[in-house]
This record gives sequence, C-alpha cells and structure tokens, in this order.
Amino acid sequence: MQRFVSSKCPLTSSPSRASGAAATIRPEARSRAGRLYTLPDRTTIDDAFVLLPADDAAARRAFATCAADAAHGSEARRLAAAGMALAVAIDFADFRGLAAALAELSLEDRAAWPRCARPQDQARLDAALVVAPLLDSALATDDAAVAAAAERLGAALVGPLALSPDERMLLWKCLVDYRGQRMDTTAIARIAAQAQDFLRAGSVSPRWQAKWWLLAASNHGYFGASDAGADALARAQRLAQAHGLADVRYELLCVEMPSALRAEAWSRAEQIAREIEQALPDVRAGRLPAGLRAQAWWRLTRGEPGAALLGLDRLLAICEDVQVPQRDRGAYHVLRAYALVALGRHGDALRALRDQRPHQRGDQGKVLEVLIDLIAGLASPHDTAPESRERVCDAVRRCAALQFERFLLPLPAQSAQVAQTALDAGVETEFIAHVVRTRRLLPGDPTREDWPWRLQVRVLGTLQVLRDGRALVHAAKRPKKPLELLALIAAQGDQPLPVDLAIDALWPSPDAEAPRPSFEVALSRLRKLLDLPNAVLLGDGVLQLDARSTWSDVAAFAALAGRWEASLGKPAAQRDVAAARRAIALYRGPLLAAEPLATPTWQLLRAQLARRFAGLVTAYGAFCETQALWRDACDVYEQGLARDPLCEPLYRALMRAQLQLGERAEAMRTYARCRDLLRSVLGVETSPETAALRAQAAGAA
Repeated sequence: MQRFVSSKCPLTSSPSRASGAAATIRPEARSRAGRLYTLPDRTTIDDAFVLLPADDAAARRAFATCAADAAHGSEARRLAAAGMALAVAIDFADFRGLAAALAELSLEDRAAWPRCARPQDQARLDAALVVAPLLDSALATDDAAVAAAAERLGAALVGPLALSPDERMLLWKCLVDYRGQRMDTTAIARIAAQAQDFLRAGSVSPRWQAKWWLLAASNHGYFGASDAGADALARAQRLAQAHGLADVRYELLCVEMPSALRAEAWSRAEQIAREIEQALPDVRAGRLPAGLRAQAWWRLTRGEPGAALLGLDRLLAICEDVQVPQRDRGAYHVLRAYALVALGRHGDALRALRDQRPHQRGDQGKVLEVLIDLIAGLASPHDTAPESRERVCDAVRRCAALQFERFLLPLPAQSAQVAQTALDAGVETEFIAHVVRTRRLLPGDPTREDWPWRLQVRVLGTLQVLRDGRALVHAAKRPKKPLELLALIAAQGDQPLPVDLAIDALWPSPDAEAPRPSFEVALSRLRKLLDLPNAVLLGDGVLQLDARSTWSDVAAFAALAGRWEASLGKPAAQRDVAAARRAIALYRGPLLAAEPLATPTWQLLRAQLARRFAGLVTAYGAFCETQALWRDACDVYEQGLARDPLCEPLYRALMRAQLQLGERAEAMRTYARCRDLLRSVLGVETSPETAALRAQAAGAA
C-alpha cells in the first residue's frame, strides 16, 4: 500500500496553473509498506488529483484545504468537491465528507454548470457527475445531464488529457460503475477495450492495474461471465503478489470468499476467513466492512449465525463511523436479517428489514419487499396458515419478475422450503427449477421424484436418464459401457460402489483386455455424456452419485421402504402408509427388466430388490387387511402383480381380498389368470392353497 506524507507543507488552491501537464509527486524514500512521498511546497488542485488514486485519505485533506482557500462558487471549489466525491467513488467505502461535497457541487444546478477552461478539469467534473447517482439516491442514473456527462467523459478519455495514468484509470472506473448501474453491458465492453489498450502501454501503476482487474472480475461475475471473471481475478492476484500490494490482497480475499462458498471449497473459505482476520488490524476503517461481511457470510454458511450476527453488528457500527449512507447499508442489514432467521428470530429479522424501507428505492426496494414477504411467510407454519403459503407464492412471482435468484442465499433449507411451496402451488415453476438446479437446493424430503433434480436415473424397469427434466440425448451409437456404469452406480441406492466391484460386473471375462483402463475410459465418457460437474463422484476407491444434484429410483425406493419398515412396530395410526404407497409406485419393474443380466453382481442386485418389493407389498397388503381396507388391499396386490406376474402368493392375497368384498367372479378370474400364466411360463400347476381359494369362490357362487 502506498502512503503519503502531506503535513510538511501548506496546501493552496491554484487551479489556474494551466501548463497542460499534470503535477507530479516526488518520491523521497521507500518502506516495506510501499513508497513514501512528500508533496510540493505549494500544492494545487492538480497535485491533489495526482495524489487521489494513490492515497484518497491524503487527497481528501488536500481537497478540503483547496476548497477552504477558494472563493465560494468558483471553479476551484467545484473541482475540490468533485475530487472529494471521486475519493469516495474509488471504493465506495469511506463516505466522510461526501455530504458537504455534494452540497458544494449543487447537483440541482448540474445542467447549468459552466464548462471548465481545461479539458482535464472538465473530465474530472464530468466523472463526479457520472458517479453522483451512485452516491446520492435523489439523482437518477437516467438523468439527462448525467448521461451527457458520461458521453463527454467517454470521448475525453480516449483523447489526449493532461492526467496521470492512474487518474485516467480512476475516471474510467467511474464510467464503468455508471454503465454497470444502467446494466449497459455493451458500453462496459467498449470501455474495457479502451482502458485495457491503455493498460498495455505500461504506464499505469501495479496497484491500479490490479484494481482495474478487480473491477473487471466484479462485472464479469455479476453478468455471468465466470471464465472471464476468473481470468481477471488471476491477473489481479499476480500483480498483488508480485508487487506486495497488501490492500489489493485484502480486496481479493473479500472477493474470493463468495466464490469459495459457492464452490463449497470449505477449507479454502476457512483459510480466507483467517487471512482476513489477520489483515483487519492494518485495514483502514472504511474498508473494514468488506472483510467483516465476507467473514459473516462464511460463519452463516457454516451454521454459526450467532457469531455472524456479532460480526455484522460490529460492521454496522463501523458504517456509522465512516458515514456510509443508509441506502448502501442495505446489503448488510439483509445479511443480518438472514442471521436472525437462522436463529429463529423471524420477528427481529422482519423489524430490521422494515426499518430499511425509507432507504431503498427502485429494484432494491422491490427486492426488500420480496424478502420481507418471504420471511413473514416462513415465520408461520404453512399447514396452519394458508395465507402464508399465498404470501410466499406472491413473493416468488415478484422474484421471477425481478430475476432475483439469490433470495435467502445463505439459508439453503429455508430457500428450499420456499421453492417447495411454489412448486406445490404450480407458481413460476420454470424459474424455481432454475434456482433449485443452479443453487443445488435439496428438498425437505430427498426422495421426492418431482423435485427439479439436475440428474434423475431410473433403473427399476427400463433404464431412463433425465438431465434437467429431459431425456438424455446421446450420439447415434448408444454408449453402452458408460450407461451400464451409471446404472450400476444407481442400483446401489445411497450406498457407494467399490471400483473393483464395478470392474468385475462390467468386464467379467478373465480374457477382458485391460479392465482398469477400460473402466477409466467408461467413467470419463460417462461424465462427458452427463455434462454435469460432480454428478458422479470418485474417491477412496468408491463411486457414488452426488446426492445434492442427483435422484435415483433405487435410493428413493430404499429410503421409503425403510420408513415403512421402521414404523411396523408402532400402532396402526402411526404406520407410515404414505411411504409404503410411494415406494410401491416407484418400483416399475425388476432391475433393468429389459436387460439379460449375466453376471452374479447384477443378478444379486435384481433378486434383492425384487424380494424387498414383494415383502413391502405383502406387509402393506396385510396391514390393509387388518384395517378391513379391502379395496386398498386389492389395489396394492394388483400393483405387485403388475411388476411380478408370476408371484403366486400375491394372487392368493388378491383372491382373499376380493372374497371379502363379495367379488366372487373377480376371484375366479384372478385364479384363472394365475393358473394360465404358471402353466405357460413355468410349466407348473397352482398350489393346493390357491386351488382351495378358487373352490371357496366357486362354492359360494
């Protein structure tokens, strides 16, 4: 970080020194922290502007002295006020002195501002006007005078201007910030191309090169260009490391934290939090909130809302000290509200957000109202408050209209609850599906088949693979081994598949050529076919499907059957009947019913699943019989026979239920169906028990 010493010499205002060349600052010594400077004996506005990109705190003092020495309403006073505004715009962190600067600029008279005599002064004044809407909520970004200033500034920056290279980069940053607020990506790309041409000339300091790439990374990330953003961050990191730029390194840590959390790189996020903590004692007050916010995100994501809340309270106290406008504290208050929700303090969270209403306008105000309604809806149990469901659904509609996908971002369980409410109501299903898949949200019940999973694999019956709700499309030649590998992994349910077992199942012949390399090729082709990062996980010699993004029918069937089986020892009213019904419905047929499974591994899996299904049908049917639910019993036995038409005990169970309903003719037809299938397929006759039931039906008739 560069430091400047300005207390040794008086500061005066001499904007009339119009030699055309920008003033320079004389280097006097070097220190471990950076270069140490002194100012000329008589410092002018030009000197203060040269100082501005390197040390905004010292520049603010210079501008304040220049303003005090200049006549009220003069060009010098206006330029000094513009310099103060630009000092804030460097980082949008320390807002002290901004109110006085904006008052001096007289923004209400912006259209009547006289043109400056020197082009560089006009560019400085235009830059201040361009960032004014970002600093003063009373001024709109589409204001005609602001738009005209942006056009003038853009034209001036590509021409000859008596500005230091770093100051030129600062003015380009102001223009990018303005265009970004207008969501004008075309203009941003154009400015970036011009500024980067200037960067390549090599006269810009390493610090401002790094700051430019940080700005580029932020814009790329916001507009979804992740690869370009990663490249820009890497450039900034190389500059910070090569030149020992501690302040840039700190900014990089603050920027990297959200990326690490999104990527679930937990060890890296923890390391970033430690490095930020170590850096905080050396960080100026205005820049402290960025690091404290990054730490709060980390603590909230790792399930420490209490610690996050303490950090955010500290952050907001510092914001008060550096006079951050209430509008710009909105993101901090939202994060604090999230911490309160995580602690179960929904009422406190709602009060904190409602207090922000006077300070948020436009889309930010709309987002605030959406969050208020979402949290209010979550505060009431949906089964006892139907109006809460409608409130959540209405908020989701507004989220979709605003394309606000990051609602309740550090609260995945609550976000999933909102998504489930909307999906159940059929509200904005495409938008919610995109949010779920992008953020990898898990439903409250991971067995739900109708959740917007990135990948769904069905192996009970015929193999079916869906990616983002659509059947997987592959080349004309079916990729047999990769799909067999996927089916084998899915057939394990939630259990890992040892690699050695996979190789034995897919390449069983002792004459198979290089089975291990063949496995590696099949896995690589499978991942390429799925085109879903981390869908198939390999580690410690086992394979698994990622539970955060993938659903398989075997895993869901096993989980639901397990719930039913766990409830068998409970009173009848507490049996998990819904789980049994859903598990039976999931079993569409034997494992890969259309495939001849030749190896013992496949045959064992098929037999195990078939036995569990038969046991589930029998147990649930018996439960229905004990409750005299004969029609339900008939239905479940019919479902069982549809999957296994040669299971004679199920025919007998169905006949018993039909006889209880007085459907003797139906019982006779069931017997005939059983007899004909056993004769034609297995070449055997029905058992005496089955024949006795047929006789009972006939005798009663």
